[in-house]
Amino acid sequence: MKSAQLPDDENQRVASLRDYDILDTDAEQAFDDLTALASTICNTRIALISLIDADRQWFKSKVGLDAEETPRNISFCSHAILGDSVFEVCDTQLDDRFFDNPLVKETPNIRFYAGAPLKAPDGRNIGTICVIDSKPGKLSVDQNSALTALSRQVIYLCEMRKKIVELKTETERRQATESALFEERGRFELVIRGTNDGAWDWNVKTGAVHYAPRFSGLLGYSENEFPDVFDSWESHLHPDDRGPTLDAVQHHLSDRTEYDIEYRLRCKSREYRWFRDKGKAVWNDQGQAIRMAGSISDITELRTNRNRLRAERDYSRNIITGTPTAIVGVTPDGITTFVNPAAERLTAYPAKDIVGKKWCESMFPDAPIKKLERLFNNLASGEAKDRELTLLNRHGEHRTAILPSGKRAKLDKSRLSPN
Repeated sequence: MKSAQLPDDENQRVASLRDYDILDTDAEQAFDDLTALASTICNTRIALISLIDADRQWFKSKVGLDAEETPRNISFCSHAILGDSVFEVCDTQLDDRFFDNPLVKETPNIRFYAGAPLKAPDGRNIGTICVIDSKPGKLSVDQNSALTALSRQVIYLCEMRKKIVELKTETERRQATESALFEERGRFELVIRGTNDGAWDWNVKTGAVHYAPRFSGLLGYSENEFPDVFDSWESHLHPDDRGPTLDAVQHHLSDRTEYDIEYRLRCKSREYRWFRDKGKAVWNDQGQAIRMAGSISDITELRTNRNRLRAERDYSRNIITGTPTAIVGVTPDGITTFVNPAAERLTAYPAKDIVGKKWCESMFPDAPIKKLERLFNNLASGEAKDRELTLLNRHGEHRTAILPSGKRAKLDKSRLSPN
């Protein structure tokens, strides 16, 4: 017995076969119809659709045979896949390759074999449709052509089956994604109902947007006055905010950056109000954004208060930096955190040489540290009266300063007033 050689592209050929995901599947009528036709046309007792795996031949369909598979090294079909035309053995007992083959000497007692290779679209032969008999034989020209035509139909069925499986898998994935979206939307709406935010849900593919009643209400519209389309929101953006806002949306969809932005929307009253918009998209298995949902909240008053606080802080900073009184900020453990220009002038030290250091060591290098710290704590708490101290500036000059008690000033930890 002579076993068939392996094709040069054996690994790729096996991969091509397994890509159909057809091995060890149940019988299917469409394939059985083709083996029945092959048996009838060629007038043989046995007909098979044989798929050649790495170490076996497995029968997707069979007529006249009970076996599910046989070892590859004794299979006739392993020889048939090495060529591109019908492989025919008219009498196995007269062929040196097969006369002592177990399939010849034992069941199914093969004497005649003819197999047409199943050529996949990538050009690789994944198996055969073959006919077998227990007596010698030979195909006619018409039978040979018919068997070749049936081999093309087998491949067509394999391709159709593969597409159906892929479509089914994609449908199941899509249904799972939509189910997850539905559940997520339900949770999202429950949360939104308990807030004053205006929820929105955008179908990225169709452009349709669901605006919750609270969303349109924040702009002064009734639900029916604010159509569920993307342009309803975009057309209400302030002209100065439209570009940056749309860019932020696009970056989130393409780069998955965080979407948390502030912008102005025009209300029904024609007034522009500030809103904070937070949202998140959902992407499919191909990485395409299919949905995006979020909510807006009115932050007009918040921004007004924020701007007022900023103005007050700037005003205080201007006073601190402009006052002739030396002001020093100190942490509870005595580290200097801030000095104003007057303090720099008093000590002749630039701020960078004082900030981050112990204030006692910087301004009173010759004084007892513990005594000074106790004095400053008493001054800050109001337990001590104003004290007059002498400090040493950067140039070695002694300067006299009045330290006010906490009853007079509680700005940071201490305030130095040059006498």
